Amino acid sequence: MSAPLSPEREATIRERLGSTLAARMSDVRVLLAELDRLRAELAALPAPVVEQGFRDEFGTVHPLTHFPAETVALVLKTNPAIQRTVRISEWTEVTS
Repeated sequence: MSAPLSPEREATIRERLGSTLAARMSDVRVLLAELDRLRAELAALPAPVVEQGFRDEFGTVHPLTHFPAETVALVLKTNPAIQRTVRISEWTEVTS
C-alpha cells in the first residue's frame, strides 16, 4: 500500500494537471475555430455544376448538353449515363 500524498505533492499534481487541461482546451478552441472557418469557406463556394454525358463505343465522352432533348432521351435509354461535377471534373458512371 502506498503512503498518502503530502499536501505539497498533491498541489504540484493538481497544478500540472490543470495547466495540461488548460493547454488542451486552448488547442480544442483553435481547432474548432479553424473548423468554423473552413465551413464558412465551403458554404461560400458556388454549388457544383453537374453535367451529364455518355461514352460511345470508342470510349469518347459526349456531354449531353450539346444534343436536343429528343436525342438525349434516346441516348439515355440505350446507354448508361455518366456525370461529372465541373468543380471536380471527373466523369463518374451513374444509373440512368
